[in-house]
Amino acid sequence: MLSNYLVKKPWGSEYLIYSNKKLAAWLLEMKFKSKTSLHCHPKKKTGFIIVKGKAKLNLGLVKKTSRVFSPISKITIHPRLFHSIQCVSR
Repeated sequence: MLSNYLVKKPWGSEYLIYSNKKLAAWLLEMKFKSKTSLHCHPKKKTGFIIVKGKAKLNLGLVKKTSRVFSPISKITIHPRLFHSIQCVSR
């Protein structure tokens, strides 16, 4: 079902574009140098497609890794993996 739902966040906003029982597509707009909290989804697989700008993906609690992605990069994060994403370009 197409949607028109906006959620404001301290780091920017999330706009729900589409959802059904198995899939939800969100457009994230992030402020420069802002980042999401370090979190995980116990059952959900998450994917990001970097459309504009650069994003730094931080993974893990104990064995931490990070990598910067540019457009058009696709990122998949498996369930139970702690992660955060940060905007590193204007």
